[in-house]
Amino acid sequence: MRNVIKTLVVGSAVLLPCSQLLAVDAELTATANFRVVLTATQTTALNFSPGADIEYSGTPGTETLTVATNNDRAETGSFFVIPNATGQAGVVTITGTSGEVVDIACDDSSVMQNAAGDQITLSAVEIHTGAGTTLAGGTDCTGTGNNVATLTLDGTDAVRVGGTIVANSLDDVTAGNYSTATATDPVVIRIVYQ
Repeated sequence: MRNVIKTLVVGSAVLLPCSQLLAVDAELTATANFRVVLTATQTTALNFSPGADIEYSGTPGTETLTVATNNDRAETGSFFVIPNATGQAGVVTITGTSGEVVDIACDDSSVMQNAAGDQITLSAVEIHTGAGTTLAGGTDCTGTGNNVATLTLDGTDAVRVGGTIVANSLDDVTAGNYSTATATDPVVIRIVYQ
């Protein structure tokens, strides 16, 4: 009689020497994305009366003078500009990596002051990222903590800035050159890469 051994194989394991179980290799890929440092520079100041004077007369009341992002100008109350001319929107030029997207936030108001310390309010600050737009056609600024616009950089980028001078009474206005620089209260335009 013959002996036949039948074997049932349920599973198999290969035992390897311990040194092969304690080390494995993995390959890691390293990447880096470089972009140009973002810069923003004032190219043109927001000017309510370029080459002219703002004159006023009449009964004290609320007076306003607005310059839009396309240089249109409008006044209410007793303010008038001599000679009659457009205003000049402020312009901030942006340099960064073409194709990248930036968020833009901006101060909604500021204070302008003359050398004697008299102050007038700059309010209703607005921006536009194109060639400029008519009165009240820009995007209202709401503070540097709130993004109000996005822009895809293309190498020739600018933010145009408009705003309104407000005098609650002509009694508040005295002769002199008023500037946010004198009041050390500039209008901040904040531009951040996404």
